Amino acid sequence: MINIGVNRLFTLIFGWSLIWVFFAWGLGVANFARAQGKLLGYLGFGCWYLLMLVHFYAVYAVWMDLFPASWWVSFLLLSHLVFGCIFGRNLSAR
Repeated sequence: MINIGVNRLFTLIFGWSLIWVFFAWGLGVANFARAQGKLLGYLGFGCWYLLMLVHFYAVYAVWMDLFPASWWVSFLLLSHLVFGCIFGRNLSAR
């Protein structure tokens, strides 16, 4: 019973994190692509899509007990930090 509660909690956390990826990092990568050119823009959008897919896989992995939830939280936090430092510097909506 407690496992279901923990899984729901991590699903909510990963869902909120996915919303952050979609909106904030989406604006950041769009501004990055506009400023840096086509090739680097494609690289940025590819990493953005990959980061979104990893969130869905993390939810699946937590519910199927493939990896510990703490491992996924650490991995996604590190992924957000790296992505934000590289592609998410300008989050303006211009």
